[in-house]
Amino acid sequence: MKKNNKNKGITLIALVVTIVALLILAGVSINLVIGNNGIITMAQKAKEKTEDARKTEENNIKDYELYIKESTGKKVYSLGETPKLMDNPPTITNVGSSPTIENYTFIKAISNNSTGEVNNVFTSFNADLVQANKYYPKYDDIVGLNNLYSASTTASNFYSIEFSINCQEFELKTRYTGTNYYRILVDEGNGYELTSELGMRESEQEGTVNAVYYYNISFAEKKDRNIKIELRDLFSGICISSDDSINKIKRNANPTAVFIGSSITESTAGNTSAYLGYPNVICSKLGLECINNGVGSTGYLATANNTRYKYYDRLQYSIIERQPDIAIIEGGINDIGYDTDAIIEEADKCFKKIINKCPNTKLIISGVFWPKGTGYINDQVLKLNTELRKLALSNNLPFIDFITGDTIAEDGTVITSGTNSYITGNGCVGNEQHNGNADIYIASDSTHLTKEGHKYIGNKLAEEFVKILNY
Repeated sequence: MKKNNKNKGITLIALVVTIVALLILAGVSINLVIGNNGIITMAQKAKEKTEDARKTEENNIKDYELYIKESTGKKVYSLGETPKLMDNPPTITNVGSSPTIENYTFIKAISNNSTGEVNNVFTSFNADLVQANKYYPKYDDIVGLNNLYSASTTASNFYSIEFSINCQEFELKTRYTGTNYYRILVDEGNGYELTSELGMRESEQEGTVNAVYYYNISFAEKKDRNIKIELRDLFSGICISSDDSINKIKRNANPTAVFIGSSITESTAGNTSAYLGYPNVICSKLGLECINNGVGSTGYLATANNTRYKYYDRLQYSIIERQPDIAIIEGGINDIGYDTDAIIEEADKCFKKIINKCPNTKLIISGVFWPKGTGYINDQVLKLNTELRKLALSNNLPFIDFITGDTIAEDGTVITSGTNSYITGNGCVGNEQHNGNADIYIASDSTHLTKEGHKYIGNKLAEEFVKILNY
């Protein structure tokens, strides 16, 4: 008897057809789900568009809030650029102990030696201009005071002098100290520009202490200009031709920012000059008058073996009497080794005194600056940094964390979420480890910032300041 295989054959064909059909359907379905125009891809694109729209809306709201804030007369801060080099800078030459301008007129820094009256043609927006010494030979020199070091020493890390002038050349009269430095900026209608980035340092020149020297600043043409001279020590005055004119500068002061800190803030150790330090970088980018009150070997408790004032003892002169728009306290690198609880108690005194005495001052706290990155920070540094962060927020103060990279608003909102410390690696100039930016930004003493380091920190902090100030 023959078996009937017909049904079996048809079943196999049907199965194959079914499988093929299912594979086709599966391919179509997979493409619909994960293809370039699939459901998942389209959902992801929709999510991205929604997120972009949300960010755009938040930015629009923020812009509108800033517009409202500005329209009510409140200051809105924005990032600008640090001064650029002039396209056609003047030539600057040390011409010796006598003026070289023919038929010159000398504009003295001190208009009356016996009374110590400062010539009002010269203006400083970041220091008090005073007679350097009532006795010869310094009685005709001035100095800018903005920082209290100790009971017997009031001085300046750097200060600026501004005036307007119509000339082709002028000569700067200086008195040699061996520690002074000068940087000249010129405004010919487009804002201040640098004649050179580094300026001139007396320590790099031969000179005799108390001897007088003149620098000739010569331009391509005669015209009206505003001049800003950034310097550290003595200023004696300028010489101009009898055909030229000089006047008091016609501008109002920008918002003022006082920086309290250690030698990191002072900016001279490991750096070329204090005007290249991170405080001045921040102020240049935000349009602030920079008052640098950094003092080496000091902190909340550190006093350089009782030879310099700690932070609290500098507050009255540096902040309270000045009532600045902004005050910044750099936290504690020299306090490492003191009891953490004692440091925090002292820091709390500082914060509360400023809050109570300066109600219109925006106080910003930074954590401990450390010259090495994650993995090279000891436990005491981490503990102090964490406690300072808690303390700042308990006082409703914004906090910038060098170690975590976070920036925290006064209400505790993380407005910048860091992924790493500002400084990375454990090298320094001359001892490069090739594991981070410390090779470039930390000086050969393995502690202080280089010029490049100050520029880097200043630019980063300027971005965070804008967020905090406009929050």
